[in-house]
Amino acid sequence: MPYVSAPSDIARDHSAKRLAALATPPGALGRLGELGIWLASCQGHVPPKPVNDVRLVIFAGDHGVASHGVSAFPPAITGAMVRTFLAGKAAVNALAATHGVAVRVLDLGVDDDFADLDEATRAALTVHKVRRSSGAIHLEDALTPEQTRQALDAGAATRSRH
Repeated sequence: MPYVSAPSDIARDHSAKRLAALATPPGALGRLGELGIWLASCQGHVPPKPVNDVRLVIFAGDHGVASHGVSAFPPAITGAMVRTFLAGKAAVNALAATHGVAVRVLDLGVDDDFADLDEATRAALTVHKVRRSSGAIHLEDALTPEQTRQALDAGAATRSRH
């Protein structure tokens, strides 16, 4: 796995000073100013370089503890949302489409077998499936160390393909 360097404190400081020197009232850019500073620090470059080849991957999974009454929504909502993402009908799909960004959905831990989806869609969706739901954290680890590694490997595998 390639080395990822830590964000640059120097670039963060220079970017914050540059932002403060702009002819806009402090905070006028809202969260966008903070994101610009963060991007500059991650890139180690002020101003930050344009972001190209943007990809959006939704890694879906259920929280095992949700079935114990601590979530605002029941676990079945996750499968429904995955189907909505796949159909291109969620808000994230609209935002992505506005900017020419494709949306990919991967089921790493949804408590659903998606039997209603065609075989090709289901295969692409579950190619990195780690488990059905996560463990209920008040009773067990959400993921075992091996499952955690599988989930991280899935993330690494998606960075070069979309």
